Amino acid sequence: ASQTNKEKPQSKTGNQKNKKVNLTGGKIADLEGKITIIADEDTNALIIRTSPRNYSAILEVVKKLDLLPQQVLIEVLIIDLQIDEASRRGIEWILEGESMGNVDFTQVGSLSSSGVTNSILGTSISGATASLVPGGSMILENASRLKAKLELFATNSQADVLANPILVTSDNKAASISVTDEIPVASSTLTTNSAAPVTSTSISFKKVGVKLDIFPKINSDNFVNMKIRQEISSKGADITSGGVTTASFNTREVNTEVVLKDNQVLVMGGLMRTDKSQVEVGIPGLMDIPYLGKLFSSENTTIKKTELMIFITPHIISTVDDSSIATREIRKRLSSIKNHNPRS
Repeated sequence: ASQTNKEKPQSKTGNQKNKKVNLTGGKIADLEGKITIIADEDTNALIIRTSPRNYSAILEVVKKLDLLPQQVLIEVLIIDLQIDEASRRGIEWILEGESMGNVDFTQVGSLSSSGVTNSILGTSISGATASLVPGGSMILENASRLKAKLELFATNSQADVLANPILVTSDNKAASISVTDEIPVASSTLTTNSAAPVTSTSISFKKVGVKLDIFPKINSDNFVNMKIRQEISSKGADITSGGVTTASFNTREVNTEVVLKDNQVLVMGGLMRTDKSQVEVGIPGLMDIPYLGKLFSSENTTIKKTELMIFITPHIISTVDDSSIATREIRKRLSSIKNHNPRS
């Protein structure tokens, strides 16, 4: 009898790194005899019964297949950027060579009517001008220069950090970010079936703010393909018709797909907002005199322009060490901005 027949079958169990064991049929060269493979989903282990000769080959195959799935740490920074004569145009000024150095960037598409819902195609939305400048989306190669510019903005109270969420998702898995407020909405109903018309008011709540849906997929050479859906909503002016008051809401939606390198920064901007405020100034006491008070007072109109900008940076996580390093770097980069943030 040959030596192969004398060998007793061996069983081997082991916990796997992948979340779920999925057994598929196939043939591996240079294997002899009967091979039995049982998947234990409760312990996430494989039970393999075969000849000792096959052990090394099967173990090598399992090691090649049983890899930790890659993850993507997504850093999102949402900023309200004040635009004035010093900063000129929001996203274009960010990319000026004299302020940022020679920044390498690639235009990945303008925010135009083809990529935006019809609700923003008017000339004004609740004080927000729909001025979609060319290059509404950019890719920055050097994140450190961007950090320096944002620190300067925050120091001069020109940048207001609205949110900076950080989340981790597995490769090829969707991730969602929602930064919203619940706005009370009053609705009026006019009832005319009685002797005297009666108006009743009810209160409901609606979420408005920024919503991001991101679907990352890691390609070769550490490139990340990201499908991004961005939705920005805000409350508009109340509309009254026939004695009934109804709230209106404005929604801006952009869908895009980009390919970024690990640690590259995608900049999405170009949505301008103009806020006007009137302040009455004058001589105290005299300005409050009926009729004559206008002679001792005046009204000043202040116009403030801001641009909502969203910065998205993917970090590929292949090991636990990668996760720790990326998290420390992000915290360090954001700490200085938070310290200068007017809302902090």
